[in-house]
Amino acid sequence: MIGIDDDRPHRLHPLSVPVCVGVQAAKLIGPFLLVVWLAKGSAWERWALLFVVLDTLYEALAYFTTRYRFTATEIVVRRGLIFRSERHIPFARVQNIDLVQNPIERRLKLAEVRLETASGEAPEAILRDLSLDAVAEMRRRVLGMPLDATAAGGEPPAGAGPRGAGAGGHEGRTLVRLRTRELVALGLAPRRGMAIVGVLTGAAWELDLLDRSAVTDRIESWWLSFGAPHALLLTALVAAAAIVAFLLVSVAWTIVHLHGFRLERRGEDLHLECGLVTRRTATIPRRRIQLVSVRATLLQRWLRCVSIRVETAGGIGDKEADTTSRRWFVPWLPAARVCEILAEVRPDFDVEPPAWMRTAPQTRRRMMRKAILVSLLLTLGAAAIVPPWGLAAGAVFLPLALWHATVAARILAYARTAGGVAFRSGAWTRAVSATRGENVQAVLLSESPFDRRWAMASLRVDTAGAGPAGHRIDIPYLERDVAARLYDDLAAEAGRSPLPGGKRPG
Repeated sequence: MIGIDDDRPHRLHPLSVPVCVGVQAAKLIGPFLLVVWLAKGSAWERWALLFVVLDTLYEALAYFTTRYRFTATEIVVRRGLIFRSERHIPFARVQNIDLVQNPIERRLKLAEVRLETASGEAPEAILRDLSLDAVAEMRRRVLGMPLDATAAGGEPPAGAGPRGAGAGGHEGRTLVRLRTRELVALGLAPRRGMAIVGVLTGAAWELDLLDRSAVTDRIESWWLSFGAPHALLLTALVAAAAIVAFLLVSVAWTIVHLHGFRLERRGEDLHLECGLVTRRTATIPRRRIQLVSVRATLLQRWLRCVSIRVETAGGIGDKEADTTSRRWFVPWLPAARVCEILAEVRPDFDVEPPAWMRTAPQTRRRMMRKAILVSLLLTLGAAAIVPPWGLAAGAVFLPLALWHATVAARILAYARTAGGVAFRSGAWTRAVSATRGENVQAVLLSESPFDRRWAMASLRVDTAGAGPAGHRIDIPYLERDVAARLYDDLAAEAGRSPLPGGKRPG
């Protein structure tokens, strides 16, 4: 355990080198075997072995050249042998201290630590690997959290620490816990399976596996041997099997990634952890939440469920962390519990305002024209690929595009809330996002040539963590005068909001 008054430089844990090398080797074993199988008799094996050796030397160099120490007000991280860097991170700037643990690290009670601030698009510092005792001491020093509250899976003691102490008996209270059947329902969205299949298809294309004429000719001749009616039936069966495979991949990925999902409130902090193979832990201070977004896909609306995403003022560019603590903040929640959970997260963010305000009256007409143009282009593209039968695709594209435009125009709305603004949109996936004036970093009023023709404008509100929630407050099709008044109101509220340190803009 690091002493409380001990400010000497500290190293990473000695086991960090073999752990990192082992993890990298596990990640590379599949691609390595594929390359060896596809490139027999070449020098790829020797180059792959050289890569493993270089990776081992790199991890050893990182261990011997990385130091961190604490002062009274900041943490100092120093790394590098030839090109040295020293980063001073004031405690007041640290937004989150997140942990990532693979199975080996969990077994050895180690963790990769990510220090996030509001100033960059990536974690301010990544330290791997530290013991859980060292992580507990870091959180106590930086965030003021009690030592016992930071062990992986541990519970904070009642009334301990300035940020570990809660009011009203909120210490370590579980807000959301997901069961396997809920993860299965969440995984039925096929986007993840499609992404993985896309990666595999791209790899096969790069390796010319799809262009081997002998194989493709044999498949084509076998296919045509069934005759036209049976070949069409077989095509339908293969397509159905592919869809099922996509869904199974998506469900499996969701279960592995979000297994054991749990969201707790610990005083003024929200604690999130999940993961079957790699365990991720995130601590999100409530006061750092910049925006709340409530989303519902078509499947979720049928099941009367939603998901909640948040944006915090830190680490907006780290995709892995975004997925854990922001994109998947509450991935599955009964719609009836939204107000209950938001009361624990940020009760001053109103996603259900009493009155929504519509955009300009010409919104639906503009969206319908755009839908007709898009469907026409898609129909012409289909006709060029499969002439002349592709023209029949217009019978599908046009009604679908018009339906989408009609529903999207009906849902599109905004609302002025107490000290903030809310925005809703979406036809297939409905989303409502809300923020407060004190969180607004910039307000942008813009007009495209088409907007000027229709006497319209668009208004965009950016916060310090804009991006991870996937739904920004970007209000299109506003009447020009309405957009100007809303712009002035939000800009004035943002100007009155104090900046960190108690200063005001200007």
